[in-house]
Amino acid sequence: MSSAPFDQRLNRVENDVTALYDMIGDIQAKLLEHDVRFDSVDSRLGSVDSRLGSVDSRLGSVEEGVAEILRRLPEAS
Repeated sequence: MSSAPFDQRLNRVENDVTALYDMIGDIQAKLLEHDVRFDSVDSRLGSVDSRLGSVDSRLGSVEEGVAEILRRLPEAS
């Protein structure tokens, strides 16, 4: 009995497993890149949120805020 077909099939399975591990490694690397990018975006949004909170606390109510914005607009010519 020849073991050649079995050896070929085993070789294909081993190659498939290796290819799957390579794909998983690529996916993990890409996810890490995304994590770094999301951390950067999150940090920037946190900064914007802080600045908006500061503006909001200085303006008080919505009506006061709108009145202040209108006051600061240049006069129409």
